[in-house]
Amino acid sequence: MKRTKKILLPLAMVVLVTLACSVPGIEVPDVPDIPDIPGDDDDAATATPVDDDNGDEGGGEDVPSDDEEIDIDTLEGLDSYRARMEMYFYPEGDGEPEGMTIEQAQTRDPDASSMKMESEEGGVEYVRIGNQAWSCFDDMCTQTEMSEEEAEAQFGEEMIWEPDDFSPDDLELTGSENVNGVNAKRYELDVDALELGLLSQGQIADAYGQIWIADEADLPAFLVRYEMTWTETRGETAGSVEWLYEVFDVNEPFTIEPPENAAEVPEDIPLYPDAAEMTLMDTFIMFSAADDVETVAEFYRSELPGMGWENESDDMMSGTSMQSWAKEGRTIQVMIAPIEGEDGCEVTIMIEE
Repeated sequence: MKRTKKILLPLAMVVLVTLACSVPGIEVPDVPDIPDIPGDDDDAATATPVDDDNGDEGGGEDVPSDDEEIDIDTLEGLDSYRARMEMYFYPEGDGEPEGMTIEQAQTRDPDASSMKMESEEGGVEYVRIGNQAWSCFDDMCTQTEMSEEEAEAQFGEEMIWEPDDFSPDDLELTGSENVNGVNAKRYELDVDALELGLLSQGQIADAYGQIWIADEADLPAFLVRYEMTWTETRGETAGSVEWLYEVFDVNEPFTIEPPENAAEVPEDIPLYPDAAEMTLMDTFIMFSAADDVETVAEFYRSELPGMGWENESDDMMSGTSMQSWAKEGRTIQVMIAPIEGEDGCEVTIMIEE
């Protein structure tokens, strides 16, 4: 069997696996059925034919040889890009479309990345800017710090594709086009209904797939666009499935921002100088400090009163400092504990409105 099956085997699960690995502390639920999420017309893919004899600026061969590897997964060679994956079942008649949308973006300068999945039951979003990362599920966001090595390793990570997912004998060259501003070779994908059964929820027929691979001398040969369609009958409901993956805004300037509902440290709660490894939620702040417990405890004893907080208790138990403070109907609990076997301490601040 051709290696096309290798493409389809991971696709049914890899989206959720990717999110689960990328979003620490969040258990990603099963993909629910969701209504169609209309895309931005400005971001929609455009396919402009390119004259192979006159207008093709690509640097690749017209027909790949049997031993030539098409390196479609080299997004790490780009300075910036956005990507979108959509898979929807469109039932005949008045039924609502069912499926999901995932969006991804990365920039090299500044170093940042994002991934977002949307559904009718909520959304999952992951944003990283430098070594700061936000993981959001519905209205709850967690902010964490990662090491420099972890941050650097994330650029160019693909949403659903691996370099070996395609091989030349899966593809039939059918032309050249400009897709999303990138000159690309268009190939027809040889996929049969048996293989697509791994992705479907019913009886399928009329499968058809195409891919476009970048073909410009100054760009890596990455996958620009992927389309797959088939008809499907789920129980007594007939319809069609459309699967789209595309990369756009290649090497264009844009900025990745923190999530709209990202938590922030309240202005009247000070962070200890040089706080590290911070985790932040709406009512929870945790970080580590290089100094000992008593030094950090004294910092909060001296700083919080100047910000309007009144001390309610200040205890020490088994080497751990526990302070309680109140202000205008709010309270905070500050716990400062030693790190076992290491210098420094861990600070936890619980906020109660």
